[in-house]
Amino acid sequence: MSERENIRHAADMLAGYAATCRMTNTLDWMEGLAERVNEYMEAVQDDDRIKTFGYGFKTIPESEVDQ
Repeated sequence: MSERENIRHAADMLAGYAATCRMTNTLDWMEGLAERVNEYMEAVQDDDRIKTFGYGFKTIPESEVDQ
């Protein structure tokens, strides 16, 4: 895929997943949202990522994703 197609695909996946949001989400859903946000950030070559902690998010550098 081209860079533009990768960005579009990541954005579509993020938007589709976000559309399943409910007033109360599970921790697994939050992890899924973080995964899709991170895929989008990677596609647009952003150096930051997000990590979940319970029902919240924290912005972290890409180098800390697997820590």
